[in-house]
Amino acid sequence: MSKQEVAAKTAKVEKAAKVAEAEIVKPIVLPVNSEKAFRLSHDGIYMFKVPAKMSKQMIAKMVSEGFKVKVLGVTVSVRKGKMTRASKGVKRVPIQIQRPDVRFAYVRLAAGEKLPFFDEQEAELKKATAAEAKTEKAAEKDAKKAEKAEAKAEIKAEKAEKKGKK
Repeated sequence: MSKQEVAAKTAKVEKAAKVAEAEIVKPIVLPVNSEKAFRLSHDGIYMFKVPAKMSKQMIAKMVSEGFKVKVLGVTVSVRKGKMTRASKGVKRVPIQIQRPDVRFAYVRLAAGEKLPFFDEQEAELKKATAAEAKTEKAAEKDAKKAEKAEAKAEIKAEKAEKKGKK
């Protein structure tokens, strides 16, 4: 092997090591997919599950760099873990276990900025409303046809009565 090939391979190995190290150190910011998050997304607020020790500035930086958007503000809340009952051992001794606390970040984006989390759900919602509108129009047309048919039947009945009287 030549010196250039060795240098290229060592550079690749070093680059891979840096990437692996960055992925390990990099905190995870997970988007939340729920009805509340969907409702908030219409106002430009997106909900993320974040590590407990992550600051608001770090959250804003992670979201802005990760999704290439401008973050206006971050609000954080902690949902306390519930106490759950369980049984342990052969004699089934009841114990209580506390689930871990979960920290959520509500990230407000600049006007016009959008994240792609709920695009599919919005498309499905539009399709559903369009389908409902079509069925309503079809029902209205059917009602109008029925009214016209009733009016024609009444006119025929009146004509038949007039002929019968003569």
